[in-house]
Order: sequence, then structure tokens, then C-alpha cells
Amino acid sequence: MLRWGADHYRDHVRTSARESPQPLPRQLFCGCAWGRIAGVAEAAVPELALAQVQRWCRRRVPAHALSQVRVECEAAGRDVTIVECRAPWSPDMGPEWTRFPVARIRYLRSRGVWRLYWRDRDERWHEYPDLRFSRDVSELLEEIDSDPTAIFWG
Repeated sequence: MLRWGADHYRDHVRTSARESPQPLPRQLFCGCAWGRIAGVAEAAVPELALAQVQRWCRRRVPAHALSQVRVECEAAGRDVTIVECRAPWSPDMGPEWTRFPVARIRYLRSRGVWRLYWRDRDERWHEYPDLRFSRDVSELLEEIDSDPTAIFWG
């Protein structure tokens, strides 16, 4: 009998964890008819698009302000999160820079499109309603940059 979804994934992880102390790979394969566990495999972000986002982040802040603020991106699986980083402003906060996620873009490999998300005050991500999908990541970056609804930068 073939099993799919969370139960199949949970059993596969338990078995793999007992057999090997090494961390599990990002993309799990099993002996299923389809070869891949449903909902577990992550599509990586295309390298050229990630480089484009990184360039956009570097250009976002002028050189004279880099000691106070930076814009960076974090790639994980099929998501790229745009993060605003601020220098420590109070000794009580410690020496670490604060990091505030501004926007998230997700690559949907099956369709070859990007989707834009915004974060609410409860730290939940929501699909951006004004520009749902784009084949070109630069279109989403332009939307974040212009921020016509003041939802990203405030």
C-alpha cells in the first residue's frame, strides 16, 4: 500500500534518523511509485535570479548609510526573504544587528513563476494581492522598491 503526505514523511524521517546520525538531505526520495515524498521536496531558487536579488539588495542602501542599515536576502529552499538589518541602537539590545523580514518571494518551479508575499504584525506571510505572479523576479523587486501600498517599507 502506498502512503502519502505527513504520515509517509514522518515514518521516512524516523527510519532515516535511526539508520544514520547525519542530517537528512533537503530533498528526500523513497521507494514510492512516484519516487519523491509528496510535499517534501523543495525546489531550489534559480542561481541567476538569486544573484539578481542579491544585487538589488546591495543597491538598495547608499554606501554612506551601510554602517547603520543594510538590506540582505536569505534563500531557503524555494523562498528568498528580503531582510532589513539595523545596527545596534541601544546597549540593552546587545551588539547584534536587528533583522526585520520585509518581503518574501517564492519560486514555483512547476509553473516557472514567482509569487510575492508580505508579512503582517503577527509575523505571518500573506500573498501580495496587487501582483500575484510574475515570470521575472525583477518585476517583484520593482514592486517591493516602489511599495505603492506602504506594506513593505512602511
